[in-house]
Amino acid sequence: MPNTLEQDIISTAESFTKNFEDKGNFNFSIESLHDVDDLLDELCDFELDEDHLDSVSSMVGCYVEAVKKGKETGYCATIV
Repeated sequence: MPNTLEQDIISTAESFTKNFEDKGNFNFSIESLHDVDDLLDELCDFELDEDHLDSVSSMVGCYVEAVKKGKETGYCATIV
């Protein structure tokens, strides 16, 4: 059973996929990190306040960690 931190990371990563589903195919694959990169490039065009920047940073970081963890363990964080 995952610990609380792992659960929080997975939950935040899944929130990222839902919040930005119209911006890419965020399916927890290594290839989806290209879409993350494209999204970050797009966000550079906006002036984000500190709260939004913190939120996006947390979601992206958790998503990248979930992709990494899935590659290492074969675990897929998505809810079926």
